[in-house]
Amino acid sequence: MFPLAGCQEAQNIPDQPQAESTKLSDIQPLYKPDMPPELHFRIYTFQLHRNNLANADHIFEILEKEKCQFKNPEAFKANGFAAGSAKSDTWQQLGERLQQAKAVGVRDSAMIVFEDSSQDLFFANTKQKRSVDYYRSQNEHFKMDVVQGQIGWRIRAWSSQDKEKTAQVQIMPISKPDIPPDISPFVRRRRQRIVIFDTAGFELEMTPGDFVVLSPENYDSDTNLDTKDMTSPEESVLSTETPGTSAESNLTKSTLGSMFFEVENKPLIRLFIVVCVRTGN
Repeated sequence: MFPLAGCQEAQNIPDQPQAESTKLSDIQPLYKPDMPPELHFRIYTFQLHRNNLANADHIFEILEKEKCQFKNPEAFKANGFAAGSAKSDTWQQLGERLQQAKAVGVRDSAMIVFEDSSQDLFFANTKQKRSVDYYRSQNEHFKMDVVQGQIGWRIRAWSSQDKEKTAQVQIMPISKPDIPPDISPFVRRRRQRIVIFDTAGFELEMTPGDFVVLSPENYDSDTNLDTKDMTSPEESVLSTETPGTSAESNLTKSTLGSMFFEVENKPLIRLFIVVCVRTGN
């Protein structure tokens, strides 16, 4: 047994090559889908004291309202919104008029919108439920209770098929209600996440350098507005209707525009400037 238990000739085991480090190319998908064209925007938010709003009206002397295609011009105005656009060569005049109104820039936001899609920019929180007058037309409106949440702008854009470096841009005010954390999953799934105020929206053509100004609008306090039940499914989650009242200035009456342009609990007014930076075509 001793010879059998003695030393045996060692076997030569070939060295195993060390595993190479994983490269990024090893885990990248083989198929890379083409991304749709990008449309770039910048949104500037200004604030000014409400006593200087009359000076801000001079801004519209350099703007063109005709280029804005409103879904309903009367409803847009009755809801307390005003909009006008201009070319980049009026930037200096715009700056001078903002200085005259003592407007202060408070936010500068960049936004990329992919072709024929939309992006949302939320700029403020409503800390409590607000009852506002929402107009479907100059003669049709109802009371809407907008619950606590966020308010913002939805910007949708797509390239023009027959005009180089031109985009069709759609801008609409939106609201996003807060959902309590203790709410049941079933109710959470049924709660609507975004409310679109479509009658306060508009479209316009924009090329790089073009901009559009959004501000509050005063409308005739002597106009008599009738009330009708005009609730749509997209608003039914957040609204309750009660009889409407005669119109007043949007600074003394709670219109939809007052919620978007007035800074809550402060004597300040917001102005928004949306700039087209680059188109997708």
